[in-house]
Amino acid sequence: MILANAKHEAVALAYLADPEKIGWRAYRRAYPKSSRHTAENCFSRLMKKEEFAARIAELGQKAAQGAVMTAQEVLEELSRLARTNMQDYMRPGLDGNPALHFSDLTRDRAAALQEVTVETFMDGGGEEAREVRKVKFKPADKLRALDLVGKHHALFTERHVHELGGVAERLAAALLRAEGEGNANARADRDVRRRGHLRKAARQEGAAGDARKQARWAR
Repeated sequence: MILANAKHEAVALAYLADPEKIGWRAYRRAYPKSSRHTAENCFSRLMKKEEFAARIAELGQKAAQGAVMTAQEVLEELSRLARTNMQDYMRPGLDGNPALHFSDLTRDRAAALQEVTVETFMDGGGEEAREVRKVKFKPADKLRALDLVGKHHALFTERHVHELGGVAERLAAALLRAEGEGNANARADRDVRRRGHLRKAARQEGAAGDARKQARWAR
């Protein structure tokens, strides 16, 4: 029986789909913001609940009977949707315009069709009226399927880009601080050198004064 809590049901399904049956990973599928430690604790508590444990057992039994898709089957189905191509259903007509072509529709191609609508109406009136059939079809969401397959293979790195951006900002701030400290040290060095020059000049001036005094006494 499906769990009343949709999130808990999602955890159970994710656990079943995981070939390694890792509880915390299944929990984070439904609660992606959870840390691993939190996910481990929460999944452990869920497994202690009678209804959740019963649902896991039920899903496992159905999977064993082939009633529930395995993880591999889910990926294969998503791949079929992601490979959808309009040329699977259309052919260029004699005038170059696309024409519907369902005569060699395979099961895999049909799996990627979300909706097919057929409308029949009369065009014109009287003896010149003719029956027209209008067929519309809607393929499954290819981008969504590609997104799910891509996430399974960890192809998208938005989180890492943000982290690198944060590192770059911290590095820039550190360089600015270092530059400020460098300027302060440079100013301090200049002050030390200036004071040294002043002391040296004072000593030289004092020595010159003593020499002048000695010259006067010599006269």
